[in-house]
Amino acid sequence: MGGVLGYAYAQAWFPPRYGAKDQRSALNEVTATKVRQAAALITRGKAYGLQMALEPGKPAFPPRYFQFLLIYNNVYNKLGDNDFRWSDEIISGYLGTFTQVDCLGHAGIGERFYGGRHWRDIATPKGLKEIGCEKLPPVITRGILLDIAGLKGVKVLPDDYAIAVADIEEALRQGNLRIDAGDVVIFHTGWMNYFFTEPKRWISREPGLVLETARWLARRRPAAVGADTWGIDLWPTKDGSAFAPHQELITNNGILLLENVVTGELVRDRVYEFAFVLSFLKVKGAGQSWATFVAVRSRPARGSASHVAGGARYRGVGGVQVRPKKEGGPVWHAQLWIGGEWVEGGSPIEVRNKYSGEVVGTVPEGAERKWRRPWQPPGRPRRSWRICRRTGGARSSGGLPSASGSGRRSSPAPSPRRPGRP
Repeated sequence: MGGVLGYAYAQAWFPPRYGAKDQRSALNEVTATKVRQAAALITRGKAYGLQMALEPGKPAFPPRYFQFLLIYNNVYNKLGDNDFRWSDEIISGYLGTFTQVDCLGHAGIGERFYGGRHWRDIATPKGLKEIGCEKLPPVITRGILLDIAGLKGVKVLPDDYAIAVADIEEALRQGNLRIDAGDVVIFHTGWMNYFFTEPKRWISREPGLVLETARWLARRRPAAVGADTWGIDLWPTKDGSAFAPHQELITNNGILLLENVVTGELVRDRVYEFAFVLSFLKVKGAGQSWATFVAVRSRPARGSASHVAGGARYRGVGGVQVRPKKEGGPVWHAQLWIGGEWVEGGSPIEVRNKYSGEVVGTVPEGAERKWRRPWQPPGRPRRSWRICRRTGGARSSGGLPSASGSGRRSSPAPSPRRPGRP
């Protein structure tokens, strides 16, 4: 038995890590602590709806379709003395259309599904007896967006683009992010643009994940993986496989898939970390279902003038001040407040908008040789950094984490010296 099927059966992928009777899968990683962490991210209050509108006649993976009929109920002429009238709606179609969640009963390897369950043991004409979507709870957790199209400097990834592990690692590095267990990881490819402009192209192919990236993601135990594409996986493939990442993520590891996530507004506002809310239509026995995704913004986007992602490199820094090198001179440089004294900063480091390449400011280099000088008790992280637009330098509202990792507060920078404000 070769190929993906042979690989899957060769691995000890069942019973699952959460037990043979488990029906929550990776959602077990969304603990009460994880929910509180997600709630703590909500500092801006702006909510983003990430789902498509259901509409007849739109493209779907064959043979799927969606039909809708509006009925005006006036058959009784009137109802009640107040002449009440109402509308009703009739729908027909597949749940695997538009914005959806692929639950544990959606993808199998041969006749085996999540937990090694055989199709003959769980399937009936009226639905799945186990691992149906109705078994899953609503989800509130941390979400992160990885803009692979922006990383590559394009609006839409090429049709045959395979998202590599290196792409994910670079997107995480640029966003100063990491993937933790229980997170929801969403990819932006730009492919949703073709849904409206080139629907035949949109449904016939897509950039996406390959088996290697799916394995890499599975080792980090996210609750769900999503994308702004209809199938998340690269399609068609050149090796003859079909939706192998579905098998790796859902069947082998119980990680839900979120398809057709509308990510354009998040990318426009440069929101890459947020509280994520997942709710879906609980159709008993369904392997997939329509879903509603909501992201609630947490903080200014990295790479903008109000947030300097590189600040973490200045360990032991209690403050930064910018002043003229010579009184009245045009050349500006910066000092670092370390260990109770001002220390000259090194060469300036440019802070760039990662999408446009525009230099939004500079910060002084604060390498190890700077913060290993004798100094007073280590500092605590400050709440914010901001660019000094007039000087091109930066200043913080206080210290950043120390080399020792202590949470104690260091001596504050002397407030009378404010040469960073010419």
